Amino acid sequence: MLLSPASVAPETLGALEDGDWTWIATCAKDHRLRPLLAYHAAAHEWPVPAPLMEDWRANRRRWGFTHLRQQAFLRQMAAVLEESAMDFVVLKGGTLAEMAYQEPALRPRRDLDLLVPTDRALEAQALLEGIGCAAPAWAQGDGLEDRHHLAPLVAPSGGFAIEVHHTLAPPDWDGARVLADLLIATSQPMAVGDRAVPGSAPLPLMLSVVAHGTLHHLFDNGPLLLADMARLIERLPPDWAEFEEWCGRLGLERSAALVLALVERHAKIALPPLDLLRTHRPPPALLDHAALLVTQDMASREQRRYRAAVARGTGLAAAAKRALVPDPRTLALRAGTGIDDIRRWKAYPAWLGEKGRGYLQARAAPRHHGEAAADNTLAAWLRSPD
Repeated sequence: MLLSPASVAPETLGALEDGDWTWIATCAKDHRLRPLLAYHAAAHEWPVPAPLMEDWRANRRRWGFTHLRQQAFLRQMAAVLEESAMDFVVLKGGTLAEMAYQEPALRPRRDLDLLVPTDRALEAQALLEGIGCAAPAWAQGDGLEDRHHLAPLVAPSGGFAIEVHHTLAPPDWDGARVLADLLIATSQPMAVGDRAVPGSAPLPLMLSVVAHGTLHHLFDNGPLLLADMARLIERLPPDWAEFEEWCGRLGLERSAALVLALVERHAKIALPPLDLLRTHRPPPALLDHAALLVTQDMASREQRRYRAAVARGTGLAAAAKRALVPDPRTLALRAGTGIDDIRRWKAYPAWLGEKGRGYLQARAAPRHHGEAAADNTLAAWLRSPD
Protein backbone atom coordinates (compact mmCIF):
# COMPACT_ATOMS: atom_id res chain seq x y z
CA MET A 1 0.00 0.00 0.00
CA LEU A 2 2.65 2.53 0.90
CA LEU A 3 5.40 1.42 -1.51
CA SER A 4 3.33 1.18 -4.67
CA PRO A 5 0.13 3.11 -3.93
CA ALA A 6 -0.83 3.64 -7.57
CA SER A 7 -1.05 -0.12 -8.07
CA VAL A 8 -3.52 -0.68 -5.22
CA ALA A 9 -6.99 -1.34 -6.64
CA PRO A 10 -9.80 0.26 -4.59
CA GLU A 11 -11.91 -2.86 -5.07
CA THR A 12 -9.16 -4.93 -3.46
CA LEU A 13 -9.26 -2.72 -0.37
CA GLY A 14 -13.05 -2.79 -0.41
CA ALA A 15 -12.95 -6.56 -0.09
CA LEU A 16 -10.86 -6.50 3.10
CA GLU A 17 -12.53 -7.75 6.26
CA ASP A 18 -12.46 -6.18 9.73
CA GLY A 19 -9.59 -8.43 10.80
CA ASP A 20 -7.49 -7.30 7.83
CA TRP A 21 -8.03 -3.64 8.66
CA THR A 22 -7.18 -4.33 12.31
CA TRP A 23 -3.86 -5.86 11.24
CA ILE A 24 -3.13 -2.93 8.91
CA ALA A 25 -4.01 -0.45 11.66
CA THR A 26 -1.73 -2.20 14.16
CA CYS A 27 1.24 -2.29 11.77
CA ALA A 28 0.67 1.32 10.73
CA LYS A 29 0.76 2.43 14.36
CA ASP A 30 3.74 0.31 15.37
CA HIS A 31 5.89 1.28 12.38
CA ARG A 32 4.98 5.00 12.18
CA LEU A 33 3.22 4.58 8.83
CA ARG A 34 -0.03 6.40 9.55
CA PRO A 35 0.96 9.78 8.05
CA LEU A 36 2.18 8.15 4.83
CA LEU A 37 -0.94 6.00 4.56
CA ALA A 38 -3.15 9.04 5.20
CA TYR A 39 -1.40 10.86 2.36
CA HIS A 40 -1.78 8.01 -0.14
CA ALA A 41 -5.32 7.16 0.93
CA ALA A 42 -6.41 10.74 0.23
CA ALA A 43 -4.46 10.97 -3.03
CA HIS A 44 -5.83 7.69 -4.41
CA GLU A 45 -9.29 7.76 -2.81
CA TRP A 46 -8.90 4.46 -1.03
CA PRO A 47 -12.02 3.10 0.72
CA VAL A 48 -10.47 3.16 4.19
CA PRO A 49 -12.94 2.78 7.09
CA ALA A 50 -13.85 6.25 8.35
CA PRO A 51 -12.64 5.85 11.98
CA LEU A 52 -9.30 4.50 10.78
CA MET A 53 -8.89 7.25 8.20
CA GLU A 54 -9.56 9.90 10.84
CA ASP A 55 -6.95 8.30 13.11
CA TRP A 56 -4.40 8.41 10.29
CA ARG A 57 -5.22 12.06 9.51
CA ALA A 58 -4.90 13.04 13.18
CA ASN A 59 -1.58 11.25 13.46
CA ARG A 60 -0.33 13.03 10.36
CA ARG A 61 -1.22 16.37 11.95
CA ARG A 62 0.49 15.40 15.21
CA TRP A 63 3.73 14.48 13.44
CA GLY A 64 3.47 17.75 11.54
CA PHE A 65 3.56 19.67 14.83
CA THR A 66 6.43 17.48 16.06
CA HIS A 67 8.32 18.31 12.88
CA LEU A 68 7.91 22.04 13.53
CA ARG A 69 9.36 21.59 17.03
CA GLN A 70 12.25 19.57 15.60
CA GLN A 71 12.91 22.25 13.00
CA ALA A 72 13.08 24.93 15.68
CA PHE A 73 15.54 22.83 17.65
CA LEU A 74 17.66 22.08 14.56
CA ARG A 75 18.08 25.78 13.87
CA GLN A 76 19.13 26.46 17.45
CA MET A 77 21.46 23.45 17.51
CA ALA A 78 23.10 24.40 14.21
CA ALA A 79 23.82 27.92 15.45
CA VAL A 80 25.56 26.63 18.59
CA LEU A 81 27.62 23.95 16.84
CA GLU A 82 28.67 26.26 14.01
CA GLU A 83 29.77 28.88 16.52
CA SER A 84 32.16 26.26 17.93
CA ALA A 85 33.40 25.33 14.43
CA MET A 86 31.99 21.85 14.87
CA ASP A 87 31.71 19.59 11.81
CA PHE A 88 28.41 17.73 11.92
CA VAL A 89 25.69 16.23 9.77
CA VAL A 90 22.06 15.31 10.39
CA LEU A 91 21.59 11.57 9.84
CA LYS A 92 18.82 9.29 8.64
CA GLY A 93 15.25 10.49 9.21
CA GLY A 94 16.22 14.09 9.90
CA THR A 95 17.56 14.43 6.35
CA LEU A 96 15.14 12.01 4.70
CA ALA A 97 12.10 13.93 5.94
CA GLU A 98 13.38 17.24 4.60
CA MET A 99 14.78 16.06 1.27
CA ALA A 100 13.15 12.81 0.14
CA TYR A 101 9.46 12.96 1.10
CA GLN A 102 6.61 15.03 -0.30
CA GLU A 103 6.22 16.66 3.11
CA PRO A 104 8.35 16.17 6.25
CA ALA A 105 5.49 14.88 8.43
CA LEU A 106 5.25 11.80 6.21
CA ARG A 107 8.55 10.57 7.69
CA PRO A 108 8.03 10.56 11.49
CA ARG A 109 11.15 10.75 13.67
CA ARG A 110 11.17 9.93 17.36
CA ASP A 111 14.85 10.91 17.52
CA LEU A 112 17.12 13.43 15.85
CA ASP A 113 20.42 11.77 14.98
CA LEU A 114 23.52 13.94 14.78
CA LEU A 115 26.94 12.68 13.59
CA VAL A 116 30.10 14.49 14.73
CA PRO A 117 33.81 13.59 14.69
CA THR A 118 34.66 11.04 17.38
CA ASP A 119 37.11 13.33 19.16
CA ARG A 120 34.44 16.04 19.55
CA ALA A 121 31.45 13.92 20.55
CA LEU A 122 31.58 14.73 24.26
CA GLU A 123 32.04 18.41 23.43
CA ALA A 124 28.96 18.33 21.18
CA GLN A 125 26.97 16.65 23.96
CA ALA A 126 28.02 19.37 26.39
CA LEU A 127 27.05 22.11 23.93
CA LEU A 128 23.57 20.61 23.57
CA GLU A 129 23.22 20.40 27.32
CA GLY A 130 24.16 24.07 27.41
CA ILE A 131 21.05 24.98 25.38
CA GLY A 132 18.72 23.01 27.64
CA CYS A 133 18.95 19.42 26.45
CA ALA A 134 18.97 17.01 29.37
CA ALA A 135 19.78 13.35 29.87
CA PRO A 136 16.63 11.55 31.05
CA ALA A 137 16.72 9.18 34.00
CA TRP A 138 16.58 6.15 31.73
CA ALA A 139 19.71 7.10 29.72
CA GLN A 140 22.82 5.20 30.78
CA GLY A 141 26.53 5.72 30.10
CA ASP A 142 28.29 7.95 27.60
CA GLY A 143 28.34 5.34 24.83
CA LEU A 144 31.90 6.02 23.69
CA GLU A 145 33.22 2.54 24.37
CA ASP A 146 30.50 0.09 23.44
CA ARG A 147 27.95 1.98 21.38
CA HIS A 148 27.82 4.17 18.32
CA HIS A 149 26.22 7.16 20.00
CA LEU A 150 26.28 8.90 23.36
CA ALA A 151 23.52 8.66 25.94
CA PRO A 152 20.31 10.17 24.51
CA LEU A 153 19.27 13.68 25.43
CA VAL A 154 15.75 15.07 25.53
CA ALA A 155 15.09 18.33 23.67
CA PRO A 156 14.30 21.44 25.75
CA SER A 157 10.72 21.41 24.49
CA GLY A 158 10.39 17.69 25.28
CA GLY A 159 8.74 15.15 23.04
CA PHE A 160 11.75 13.78 21.20
CA ALA A 161 15.31 12.64 21.81
CA ILE A 162 18.64 13.72 20.34
CA GLU A 163 21.44 11.22 19.82
CA VAL A 164 25.01 12.38 19.21
CA HIS A 165 26.67 9.72 17.06
CA HIS A 166 30.43 9.36 16.90
CA THR A 167 30.36 6.47 14.40
CA LEU A 168 27.77 4.35 12.64
CA ALA A 169 26.27 1.00 13.56
CA PRO A 170 27.11 -1.75 13.94
CA PRO A 171 30.47 -0.81 15.51
CA ASP A 172 32.05 -4.13 14.48
CA TRP A 173 31.41 -3.39 10.80
CA ASP A 174 34.66 -2.36 9.13
CA GLY A 175 32.91 0.24 6.97
CA ALA A 176 31.32 2.12 9.89
CA ARG A 177 34.11 4.66 10.36
CA VAL A 178 34.70 5.07 6.61
CA LEU A 179 31.05 5.85 5.92
CA ALA A 180 30.83 8.15 8.95
CA ASP A 181 33.75 10.18 7.61
CA LEU A 182 32.15 10.26 4.14
CA LEU A 183 28.86 11.55 5.56
CA ILE A 184 30.58 14.45 7.30
CA ALA A 185 32.91 15.26 4.39
CA THR A 186 30.09 15.36 1.81
CA SER A 187 27.36 17.02 3.88
CA GLN A 188 25.22 19.47 1.98
CA PRO A 189 23.00 22.29 3.21
CA MET A 190 19.30 21.63 3.62
CA ALA A 191 16.84 24.41 4.27
CA VAL A 192 15.33 24.24 7.74
CA GLY A 193 13.10 27.29 7.92
CA ASP A 194 15.31 30.32 7.39
CA ARG A 195 18.55 28.48 8.15
CA ALA A 196 20.76 26.03 6.23
CA VAL A 197 21.64 22.94 8.27
CA PRO A 198 24.17 20.28 7.13
CA GLY A 199 22.23 17.27 5.88
CA SER A 200 23.43 13.98 4.44
CA ALA A 201 24.24 13.94 0.72
CA PRO A 202 22.03 11.46 -1.21
CA LEU A 203 24.69 8.81 -1.95
CA PRO A 204 26.10 8.35 1.59
CA LEU A 205 22.56 8.72 2.95
CA MET A 206 21.45 5.78 0.82
CA LEU A 207 24.48 3.76 1.91
CA SER A 208 23.72 4.50 5.56
CA VAL A 209 20.07 3.48 5.14
CA VAL A 210 21.21 0.14 3.68
CA ALA A 211 23.74 -0.53 6.44
CA HIS A 212 21.38 0.53 9.23
CA GLY A 213 18.52 -1.63 8.01
CA THR A 214 20.55 -4.76 7.29
CA LEU A 215 23.75 -5.08 9.32
CA HIS A 216 22.37 -3.26 12.37
CA HIS A 217 18.68 -4.20 12.42
CA LEU A 218 18.44 -7.27 10.16
CA PHE A 219 15.28 -5.76 8.62
CA ASP A 220 13.37 -5.54 11.89
CA ASN A 221 13.12 -1.75 11.63
CA GLY A 222 10.07 -2.26 9.44
CA PRO A 223 8.66 -1.03 6.13
CA LEU A 224 10.10 2.47 6.49
CA LEU A 225 13.41 0.98 5.34
CA LEU A 226 11.92 0.25 1.93
CA ALA A 227 9.91 3.48 1.87
CA ASP A 228 13.10 5.46 2.51
CA MET A 229 14.97 3.66 -0.25
CA ALA A 230 12.12 4.06 -2.72
CA ARG A 231 11.86 7.80 -2.03
CA LEU A 232 15.61 8.27 -2.38
CA ILE A 233 15.69 6.43 -5.71
CA GLU A 234 12.70 8.33 -7.09
CA ARG A 235 13.44 11.84 -5.80
CA LEU A 236 17.25 11.85 -5.35
CA PRO A 237 18.55 9.16 -7.72
CA PRO A 238 22.20 8.32 -7.15
CA ASP A 239 25.04 7.95 -9.58
CA TRP A 240 24.61 4.18 -9.74
CA ALA A 241 28.21 3.48 -10.80
CA GLU A 242 29.46 5.45 -7.80
CA PHE A 243 26.92 3.70 -5.56
CA GLU A 244 28.20 0.29 -6.64
CA GLU A 245 31.80 1.38 -6.17
CA TRP A 246 31.14 2.52 -2.60
CA CYS A 247 29.21 -0.66 -1.80
CA GLY A 248 32.36 -2.56 -2.79
CA ARG A 249 34.59 -0.38 -0.62
CA LEU A 250 32.32 -0.74 2.40
CA GLY A 251 31.48 -4.41 2.07
CA LEU A 252 27.81 -3.61 1.45
CA GLU A 253 27.35 -5.46 -1.84
CA ARG A 254 25.08 -8.15 -0.44
CA SER A 255 23.19 -5.77 1.82
CA ALA A 256 22.52 -3.36 -1.03
CA ALA A 257 21.57 -6.15 -3.44
CA LEU A 258 19.04 -7.53 -0.97
CA VAL A 259 17.48 -4.14 -0.18
CA LEU A 260 17.28 -3.21 -3.86
CA ALA A 261 15.71 -6.58 -4.70
CA LEU A 262 13.03 -5.91 -2.08
CA VAL A 263 12.44 -2.42 -3.49
CA GLU A 264 12.08 -3.92 -6.98
CA ARG A 265 9.56 -6.43 -5.69
CA HIS A 266 7.42 -4.23 -3.44
CA ALA A 267 7.77 -0.70 -4.80
CA LYS A 268 7.59 -1.72 -8.47
CA ILE A 269 10.59 0.50 -9.26
CA ALA A 270 12.52 -0.36 -12.41
CA LEU A 271 16.21 -0.28 -11.57
CA PRO A 272 19.02 -0.06 -14.11
CA PRO A 273 20.91 -3.29 -14.98
CA LEU A 274 23.27 -3.09 -12.02
CA ASP A 275 26.28 -5.37 -11.74
CA LEU A 276 25.44 -5.43 -8.05
CA LEU A 277 22.14 -7.19 -8.62
CA ARG A 278 23.55 -9.58 -11.17
CA THR A 279 26.54 -10.65 -9.08
CA HIS A 280 25.11 -10.51 -5.56
CA ARG A 281 21.40 -11.16 -6.03
CA PRO A 282 20.18 -13.03 -2.94
CA PRO A 283 18.85 -16.58 -3.13
CA PRO A 284 15.02 -16.63 -3.36
CA ALA A 285 14.65 -18.14 0.12
CA LEU A 286 16.67 -15.33 1.70
CA LEU A 287 14.76 -12.69 -0.25
CA ASP A 288 11.47 -14.16 0.97
CA HIS A 289 12.74 -14.28 4.54
CA ALA A 290 13.89 -10.65 4.43
CA ALA A 291 10.46 -9.66 3.04
CA LEU A 292 8.85 -11.45 5.99
CA LEU A 293 11.06 -9.63 8.48
CA VAL A 294 10.54 -6.16 7.02
CA THR A 295 6.73 -6.49 6.88
CA GLN A 296 6.09 -8.29 10.18
CA ASP A 297 4.02 -6.68 12.91
CA MET A 298 5.66 -5.51 16.12
CA ALA A 299 4.46 -8.46 18.21
CA SER A 300 6.01 -10.90 15.75
CA ARG A 301 9.23 -8.90 15.73
CA GLU A 302 9.54 -9.09 19.49
CA GLN A 303 8.81 -12.81 19.50
CA ARG A 304 11.58 -13.34 16.94
CA ARG A 305 14.00 -11.56 19.26
CA TYR A 306 13.06 -13.95 22.04
CA ARG A 307 13.55 -16.90 19.71
CA ALA A 308 17.00 -15.62 18.78
CA ALA A 309 17.90 -15.31 22.47
CA VAL A 310 16.74 -18.86 23.11
CA ALA A 311 18.60 -20.19 20.04
CA ARG A 312 21.80 -18.53 21.19
CA GLY A 313 21.46 -20.17 24.58
CA THR A 314 21.10 -16.90 26.48
CA GLY A 315 17.57 -17.99 27.35
CA LEU A 316 15.87 -16.85 30.52
CA ALA A 317 18.27 -14.18 31.80
CA ALA A 318 18.55 -12.21 28.56
CA ALA A 319 14.89 -12.56 27.64
CA ALA A 320 13.73 -11.65 31.15
CA LYS A 321 15.76 -8.45 31.04
CA ARG A 322 14.22 -7.50 27.70
CA ALA A 323 10.77 -8.39 29.05
CA LEU A 324 11.05 -6.16 32.12
CA VAL A 325 13.03 -3.11 30.95
CA PRO A 326 11.33 -1.24 28.09
CA ASP A 327 12.88 1.37 25.87
CA PRO A 328 11.08 4.60 26.88
CA ARG A 329 10.71 5.52 23.22
CA THR A 330 8.74 2.33 22.61
CA LEU A 331 6.45 3.05 25.56
CA ALA A 332 5.96 6.64 24.41
CA LEU A 333 5.01 5.53 20.92
CA ARG A 334 2.45 3.08 22.27
CA ALA A 335 1.03 5.57 24.79
CA GLY A 336 1.02 8.50 22.36
CA THR A 337 3.13 10.70 24.64
CA GLY A 338 6.55 12.33 24.64
CA ILE A 339 9.49 10.16 25.69
CA ASP A 340 9.98 12.26 28.83
CA ASP A 341 6.27 12.20 29.77
CA ILE A 342 5.54 10.07 32.83
CA ARG A 343 2.22 9.10 31.27
CA ARG A 344 4.12 6.82 28.90
CA TRP A 345 4.01 4.23 31.69
CA LYS A 346 0.31 3.68 31.12
CA ALA A 347 1.38 1.50 28.18
CA TYR A 348 3.65 -0.66 30.38
CA PRO A 349 1.13 -3.37 31.45
CA ALA A 350 0.16 -4.18 27.87
CA TRP A 351 3.79 -4.05 26.77
CA LEU A 352 4.87 -6.36 29.59
CA GLY A 353 2.10 -8.85 28.88
CA GLU A 354 3.07 -8.98 25.22
CA LYS A 355 6.71 -9.58 26.12
CA GLY A 356 5.86 -12.37 28.51
CA ARG A 357 3.61 -14.13 26.02
CA GLY A 358 6.28 -13.86 23.35
CA TYR A 359 8.94 -15.38 25.57
CA LEU A 360 6.76 -18.29 26.69
CA GLN A 361 5.80 -18.99 23.10
CA ALA A 362 9.45 -18.96 22.07
CA ARG A 363 10.35 -21.43 24.80
CA ALA A 364 7.46 -23.78 24.06
CA ALA A 365 7.37 -24.04 20.27
CA PRO A 366 10.15 -26.04 18.57
CA ARG A 367 9.42 -24.43 15.20
CA HIS A 368 10.57 -21.09 16.57
CA HIS A 369 14.11 -22.38 16.77
CA GLY A 370 13.99 -23.10 13.05
CA GLU A 371 12.85 -19.54 12.36
CA ALA A 372 15.66 -18.20 14.52
CA ALA A 373 18.05 -20.32 12.48
CA ALA A 374 16.69 -18.67 9.32
CA ASP A 375 17.45 -15.27 10.86
CA ASN A 376 20.99 -16.40 11.60
CA THR A 377 21.40 -17.74 8.05
CA LEU A 378 20.36 -14.38 6.63
CA ALA A 379 22.73 -12.51 8.94
CA ALA A 380 25.60 -14.81 8.00
CA TRP A 381 24.92 -14.36 4.27
CA LEU A 382 24.97 -10.57 4.62
CA ARG A 383 28.30 -10.65 6.43
CA SER A 384 30.05 -13.29 4.33
CA PRO A 385 32.47 -12.25 1.57
CA ASP A 386 31.92 -13.78 -1.84
